[in-house]
Amino acid sequence: MLRNEKMKQKEIYNDLKREFEVTCVQELIPGIIHNFANPLNGIMGRSSLAQRRASENFRNLSNNKMIDEKALKDYEKIIDDIGLITQEADRLFCLVKDVSGKLYRLNDSTIQRINLSLLIEAEMAFFDFYLDFKHVFKKELTLDREIPEVMGAPADYSIALLALVRYSMDSMKDCESKEFIISTSYDPTHVCITIKDTGIHTVRETDLIREWNTVNEHGHKLNGNKKLFNALSLLKNYGALVEIEKRSKFHVLTIKIPY
Repeated sequence: MLRNEKMKQKEIYNDLKREFEVTCVQELIPGIIHNFANPLNGIMGRSSLAQRRASENFRNLSNNKMIDEKALKDYEKIIDDIGLITQEADRLFCLVKDVSGKLYRLNDSTIQRINLSLLIEAEMAFFDFYLDFKHVFKKELTLDREIPEVMGAPADYSIALLALVRYSMDSMKDCESKEFIISTSYDPTHVCITIKDTGIHTVRETDLIREWNTVNEHGHKLNGNKKLFNALSLLKNYGALVEIEKRSKFHVLTIKIPY
């Protein structure tokens, strides 16, 4: 009886936790970011103003022969400190923008024209919040900003790219070499996203993905590669074609989306 009560309590807790997690991305985190942004904007404005005023005063003091050299050096250090505060405030603003941009994309389901290079650039900036990806993985971005726009919902591309990058990260978890390269290009009919990694990928998976362009009923056989299957399933709605191959030390996944 006691065991049943404990199981019931656990089930209630899990239900409430799931409800909280659902509202977290859509409601709570955007509110947190908004509340952070207001004082941050104030800090940025005031620090820039203080730096400008201090610099103007320093120029006036420099022309005053009554001010000794030590006082001038101390004042110069104060200006440098204000400059560093301004730089850090700007950097913090960019980090807040990276998070808010990700949340905005995840909640934007309207069909629209999308430049995938710009979207990927923003997504990769967000990935720096994954500390292992930021510090452990060697990363390279080669993005063509002039690629044609494709149609789709930012939410679909954002969540699919999140899954694809996490899939690459998982494949390199036990590898000595952790290299990740993502690039964009285009041909007369398709925009191409190419993801290269030095991870461990099975031959069986490769054979299944080769069939993806004509048959996609094999998803349940991918087992641990559910991230990959779900991401490709989402992009399939936009006519995506998939190619997979081995080039030297790299596993190469190319996704072609018509425009």
